[in-house]
Amino acid sequence: MRSSVNAFFLAWIVVVGWRSLQQWRLEQWGEQGFSWLPVDYWARQQAVKPAAMAAGVALLGFFLVEFLAAKKGKPWTGFSRIHRLWAHPVLFLLMGGAMLVPSLKAELSRPDTKGRPNVVLVCVDTWRADHASFLGYERETHPELAALAERGVVFEQAVAQAPWTMPSVATAFTSLVPSLHGARSHQVRQKKVRGRRWVRLSENHAIVSEYFRNAGYQTAAWSRNPNIRPGTGFGSGFQSFRLYRGESGRTKEMVAAVQKWLNRERDDDLPFFLYMHIMDPHYPYEAPAPFRGRWGLAESELRLTGELVEERHAGRLPLTDAQVQQWLDAYDEELLSMDFSLAPFLDELMTRFPNTVVLVFGDHGDEFLEHGQTAAGEPGLLGHGHTLYDELVHVPLLLWGPRIRPARVEAQVRVLDLLPTLVELGQLPQGSWPKSHWQGSSLTPILQGLEQESRPAPMETGGDGRPPHHYRGLRTGDWKLIRREVDADNPEPYFELFHLREDPKEQVNLAAAQPERVARMFQQLRDSGWYFDSEDPRLPQGLGVKGQVSPSMQRELNQLGYGGGEEEEEE
Repeated sequence: MRSSVNAFFLAWIVVVGWRSLQQWRLEQWGEQGFSWLPVDYWARQQAVKPAAMAAGVALLGFFLVEFLAAKKGKPWTGFSRIHRLWAHPVLFLLMGGAMLVPSLKAELSRPDTKGRPNVVLVCVDTWRADHASFLGYERETHPELAALAERGVVFEQAVAQAPWTMPSVATAFTSLVPSLHGARSHQVRQKKVRGRRWVRLSENHAIVSEYFRNAGYQTAAWSRNPNIRPGTGFGSGFQSFRLYRGESGRTKEMVAAVQKWLNRERDDDLPFFLYMHIMDPHYPYEAPAPFRGRWGLAESELRLTGELVEERHAGRLPLTDAQVQQWLDAYDEELLSMDFSLAPFLDELMTRFPNTVVLVFGDHGDEFLEHGQTAAGEPGLLGHGHTLYDELVHVPLLLWGPRIRPARVEAQVRVLDLLPTLVELGQLPQGSWPKSHWQGSSLTPILQGLEQESRPAPMETGGDGRPPHHYRGLRTGDWKLIRREVDADNPEPYFELFHLREDPKEQVNLAAAQPERVARMFQQLRDSGWYFDSEDPRLPQGLGVKGQVSPSMQRELNQLGYGGGEEEEEE
């Protein structure tokens, strides 16, 4: 019996070690400079899977020996000697002790976290800056957050680097533009493969959760958006990751889950890093009672879905002003519903844990026919992901923390700056930072009054050969340049130039009147390392991943307007 247990112990050690080595290679932790993450992963291996694999390996070994002995027609004397040695009590103790090595090593080598603040990062999906009441919107969509914002920092001109979730959040997590971090388009069509595929964040780049876990933080995440999940590259470094499916996971429910985690799973001796991805403002805009019907109809005549957005883009969905207004009203009601759940939770969190940094941002906005043109030539598009106008890239950004003085910042900042800011405010030791090349920089000089100038913000979307087309852009605070790249429908690049102070709704294209400014801004985009030609060797390769999306997940993504990943045959 003891020999069987020893064999299991050895198999367990081998299996866990092999899995940890594979994960270390996959995530490239060595190249990124994360020294403690491999040890932590080794110690945190789920017991069930390695145990099952180890039992299988052990049983296979014994069956093999029995088979060889039976084939010889007599007991294998060598096996008998090995069996006696293998059953020795000293070896039993050694094997059992070896199983404890990962946990002991992780605990003894854990980075010192004493005095470091907790950090909470909250992303509100589909959050337009011009619909936030604390940024001047006429409707009181955020009465609770507005009151809480008076105790923190409000960034009035925050710009997302992409107009849809995956590339925008990936930029927040990596401080890289979408072209570099890899999650840059709904679907890659340059190389067709059999089966389902979906873009994902490249493992070549460290993400925010890895920084904090490598520094010894307790980490956890909650997401209601299927684009943000471990399968798309956002899970590394998180000890737990809860993905809500279907109708579950509204802000009220997610907040309750986080509170439960804080009460039951939080380690009192460690600071925590938490990520919440709130989905309420994303269509179909169906706020719960008592918020539904606050400004519009209790029941919309036309429920907005991903399929409906595609119909509009294809030119098959004529709309009236009244129908669009119904969606705008319903969108604002979702913002109000989110506000009444999120703000009290954040207030309570910061009261209970005063040494906590909280950052809340929008990943992108939503469009209600302000710009664009359908395939039939009708003006006005819906949804997001397809253009770089401000209704999609100008997002709210709020920050609270110990020793952070309340302020309103007029200077332009970027989602690109969030990772460096959190790492600095979290006081992560220099040794835990990997050898990376952030394209953003910390916002602390702005918080300290040492920097007043607007930071130029790159933007991009598309590149998959279908609407949304391939766009690149640069927003400098006063000016915005948008360049549509060459594609099947556009043999020459096309520029748009807007003076945002005089034309905040981006209606008057000044590109033809100011070619020098166009050339200068486009050169700035290139010189800053934010613009890449399609054949640039620095771009990640092979972003279409076969077998990443289940049929049920694909249906959910389609409902949210994230088409692609459909079955395709090789050409």
